[in-house]
Order: sequence, then structure tokens, then C-alpha cells
Amino acid sequence: MTRAARELLGVDVLAVDAGVGGTTGAPTVDVGAGPGNDVREAVAVPRAEETFAAARELGAALPDDRLVVGETIPGVRRPPSAC
Repeated sequence: MTRAARELLGVDVLAVDAGVGGTTGAPTVDVGAGPGNDVREAVAVPRAEETFAAARELGAALPDDRLVVGETIPGVRRPPSAC
């Protein structure tokens, strides 16, 4: 969801850190997960069950009946000349 859409609709945002590999410029709620590994490995997401349980507990504690869930996978930002 874009910032413009969020502002137009007047919805609140809660960013959840479920394995961000670095720091962010936005405040997040940490559910205790580290970054995942190579998806071709047998255990691509260490502690996946614990992370899911923590995220579910966080979601159940939210006051709203409706939620919009989105995901982002940050990548390396390249200058336009490198694309």
C-alpha cells in the first residue's frame, strides 16, 4: 500500500520485523526473527514456528477487526545508470 493510499484512507500502519537483515528508517515491532537463509537449503528459516507463533500472538492483540497485510523484501538500491 502506498503512502498516498494510506493517507487517503486514514489507516494506521504497524511494521513488523520478521527477519529484516538491517536497520530501517521506520519504527518496527520485532517478533524475534533473524534473516532467512537460502531457500534451497533444508532449513531456510530458522525458528520459523516460533516466529509464526509470535506474529500470530501480535496479530491477535491488534484492536481492529480488519487487517491489510503486505510484505516487502528489501533489495539493493541501484542508481538509475546501473539498471
